[in-house]
Amino acid sequence: MKSMAHRITGRIANERNARVDKSILVEDDPVSSEIAHAFRNAEDEEFEDGMESQFARNLSSLVERHGDGAIEGIGKLIVDGNWGSLVAAEALGCLGRMENPATRLRRRNVLQEALNSPSIVVRDAAVLGLAEVNDFWHSG
Repeated sequence: MKSMAHRITGRIANERNARVDKSILVEDDPVSSEIAHAFRNAEDEEFEDGMESQFARNLSSLVERHGDGAIEGIGKLIVDGNWGSLVAAEALGCLGRMENPATRLRRRNVLQEALNSPSIVVRDAAVLGLAEVNDFWHSG
């Protein structure tokens, strides 16, 4: 019987190597186009715990400029499963860490929706993101 760590590591490797058909994306407005572009660029980025990624900086900038509209677009890409689990997890972590009170409720909703993901990596990131959103809310 495989250990839990081995099963999780295997799942992460499988999710990392999964190819997702992104041709289904609809980029009918400038905000959606910017979000899709940020997600596409993130596919080639290496994410490291404790380090802010370029992808996270791009998402933060989008949210600062477009507010809940950006959160809605980011959430749709994550929840629809249009991107690999590692990119989705990085996006969820970014949503959790943002210090933007105006978008807090929408970010929390996206994080809660991600708890239903079939990906253990995405669900884990959603739990961590929710903890950070709630910590910020209670300390601020």
